[in-house]
Amino acid sequence: MQVTHVPEAEWPGVARFLAMTAPSRTGWQWLDWLTGQLANPLAVLLGVREQGQWVGAALLVREETSIAGRWLPVAETKVLAAHPGVRWIELTRALIAAATAWSGNHRAVLLRCEETPACALSTFGFVPQAPVTVVACRAGQLARQLQANPVRHAEAADMAGIAALYEARALATTGMERRSPALWQGLAGQLAPRTSLYLMVADGPDGIDGYVLFKKAGGTGDKPILQLLEWLDRGPESTRAIVRYLSLLDPLAAELRLPLWPDRPRSLILGTSGEWTATLRCGPSLVVLDAAALLAAHVPGEGLVIAIGDGPSGGVYAVADGRAEPTIQPADVTMSRRVLAQLVGGHTPLAEALGLDSIKGTPSACEALVAAWRPLPFYRMPHH
Repeated sequence: MQVTHVPEAEWPGVARFLAMTAPSRTGWQWLDWLTGQLANPLAVLLGVREQGQWVGAALLVREETSIAGRWLPVAETKVLAAHPGVRWIELTRALIAAATAWSGNHRAVLLRCEETPACALSTFGFVPQAPVTVVACRAGQLARQLQANPVRHAEAADMAGIAALYEARALATTGMERRSPALWQGLAGQLAPRTSLYLMVADGPDGIDGYVLFKKAGGTGDKPILQLLEWLDRGPESTRAIVRYLSLLDPLAAELRLPLWPDRPRSLILGTSGEWTATLRCGPSLVVLDAAALLAAHVPGEGLVIAIGDGPSGGVYAVADGRAEPTIQPADVTMSRRVLAQLVGGHTPLAEALGLDSIKGTPSACEALVAAWRPLPFYRMPHH
């Protein structure tokens, strides 16, 4: 099996392969789509050949994002398909190699790959980055218990405030992408009533306190679906305001599909009365860890020496005052890249990792790590 860049002359063959594995488009439609995507000079098409036939394909586009306050290149996987006989691990390795080739002088690179089987992830020290929360509610019941600031339709004059809220969060939050003014202007022109895309804002004492961007879609039976694309807020009051608004949208019931959860305790939203139930579905987006940046962000103040397992993102770091610098000092605490990934992604609480002996260290060092550890929200924000 050979993974190569696909030359333009071979695009029709890849399109025919995609039509067989992903029949949502015909071969000609796939070819038109590939041609349009590859007009972008930052796009690359990879193919897997076996005995002269295409048996796998992936289209990546280079972008940028911020991870723990640092800019990193991104390889966004637009399509990924493989014949059932293809070893996904090899295709994943090829995607990582392509992403790494774009990384330049960066020590880490983000590879997003929504369709890669999760079994291929842990080999490389990656963590799922895109939790999806499905919330079912009986409309109105929770809303009657909440008193909150009003939520209203966003107007053109609100876009600057919304963009400022987004930008402030993007600079401080792992995984969020920054947007240009042109992208915000484009979003303003795509909202209801022109489309089924809605942008609502929650007002606070100092201006816009939060916003929610969502689409309405038909559901099954009497349960319409609200697909929440983005949800940002400054605190509990705006969180409750947005929840109250959403729970009043439909008279019978609603299912909310969230690609992210607000970085507030769920108890503020779900309450204790049981009207809302939530399930987390973690999509397998991938993060190649920059251990130094993540340790600096999550252990901002304590003076600890932390060793991360072997690999390109491993090493021993002296962590203090918001910085993590390589050091030759003996480690106070040791963990693997995989454990760091699970901690950063929020999939394993720190106390659980310590209880499972996944983190090695003296009792005093482990206590210091618990005291210093600062959880951060870990988002994947969609493009518009």
